[in-house]
Amino acid sequence: MRSTDWAGYRDLAAFYQDQGRYEEALPLFAKVIQLAPDSYAGFANLGGLYARMGNQSQAIQYYQRAIAIKPTWGTYYNLGTAAYAQKQYVHAVEMYKKATELTPTEARPWAALADNYVYVPHSAGQVRDAYAHAIELTEKELIVNPRDARNRARIATWRVSTDKKTALREIADALRLSPGDNFVLSRAASVYEQSGMREEALAAVKAAVERGYSVEEIRSWPPLAQLLQDPRCTLTVEGKPIENERANR
Repeated sequence: MRSTDWAGYRDLAAFYQDQGRYEEALPLFAKVIQLAPDSYAGFANLGGLYARMGNQSQAIQYYQRAIAIKPTWGTYYNLGTAAYAQKQYVHAVEMYKKATELTPTEARPWAALADNYVYVPHSAGQVRDAYAHAIELTEKELIVNPRDARNRARIATWRVSTDKKTALREIADALRLSPGDNFVLSRAASVYEQSGMREEALAAVKAAVERGYSVEEIRSWPPLAQLLQDPRCTLTVEGKPIENERANR
């Protein structure tokens, strides 16, 4: 009915993306930037989709085009995530720092900084401080909305390296609030794996992917590297099996 309105294409593409139907989402996001070539969000969304599909180089190109139109903390955050997936941790730190400078009250770039400082020599203090700041900011959000399952799942992944008992309690609360949320399930897999609960981690990562979470994104997480080599870890996308890393060697 409104074939020249870019918003409809964006919303349908976002729906397909959330369902893990990336090939169907791709031409719709491309249509958005055709109809709205000056929209930074259109380029950022297309970059995000390519990242979920595992094409980080293409994702970076679209993120950079988005920043050329309008620099935002979200796009810098995504550039950092792309660098993290490529194990370029120092560059990722630079991108996440830019995100924190643009929006210092947003927790996720602080947590991402901590994730990357883990792999930068002599940065133990920065790891601790960045996680603590991310948790503090997110706990303030939970005061306003204590039923935000995704925020509880985020806090669980940030706590697990220092306080597994509290992290397990947080992820249990998140799963109770949103048991079918693929984001929450993916974070549960990470918390369980780092807590030595392999069976629970396998079940959670399988459920997350079945509900549309990106296999490529999960593959880029260092905490799940050993789990993905477990021969019991059999993941599928749209009914097609995804071989684990051991099978590919």
